[in-house]
Amino acid sequence: MYTAVIVDDMQLNSAYLQKALSNYNEFDVIETALTAEIGEALIMKLHPDILFLDIILDNQNGFDVYKKIKKDINWDMLVVVYSSHDEYAIEAFKYMVFAFLKKPLILNELDEIMQRFFEIKEIKGTNHKEDLELLLKKQIKCTIATNTGFEFIYLDTIIYFEYDNISCSEQWFAILINKKRFPLKRNTKAQTILDYSIHFRQINNHQIINMFFLARILTGKCVFYAPFESYSKDMIVSRKYLKPLQQELLKI
Repeated sequence: MYTAVIVDDMQLNSAYLQKALSNYNEFDVIETALTAEIGEALIMKLHPDILFLDIILDNQNGFDVYKKIKKDINWDMLVVVYSSHDEYAIEAFKYMVFAFLKKPLILNELDEIMQRFFEIKEIKGTNHKEDLELLLKKQIKCTIATNTGFEFIYLDTIIYFEYDNISCSEQWFAILINKKRFPLKRNTKAQTILDYSIHFRQINNHQIINMFFLARILTGKCVFYAPFESYSKDMIVSRKYLKPLQQELLKI
């Protein structure tokens, strides 16, 4: 059985999420806190398996609360940022949180998060390290800024990014495994993309790859794992980026 803690200064939001979580039989404790101070005390007392953390709290920032208690968390706890503000999603994933859940609560989105949570907990309980590492890699979401807002995309679906300076668009695009070409917000810089995830590495002035797909570097060119070899055709690594990329590949 699992324990959940919800820290949210809006009682209505907190109660709704608590009721939704109570539908999962795997939880025997679901506690709520309306202030950061009570939340901190509750977390340290209950050692929850999952924490739902609002960002805009009474007189504190949820990220500051998390940074404050993180050093004292010596048990396995997954954190879900629970907020109505899309702009906090990017910062949330920089803290390597488990998930971002947007308000108002949509039950299908909560269920997706909870199924991932249960699967991770189950694998951890069996000590299948390789299965767990593969699952966690697939569960990482990347928050991409677009012209209309933010999109939350699973990291393992993004093969690479490419800057289109030939057509009239002149902007970065994300190339997905379903062959979709996803436009990023205009004026997005390469460094902004690199900040989205530590797994993104620049190979030249107009291409940034996802290291998950890189199998090797052959004569200065990227070679992706099958069946994605065709995507890396003619992907030339500039001299400026070659050595750092080789060093990063050795770590994988």
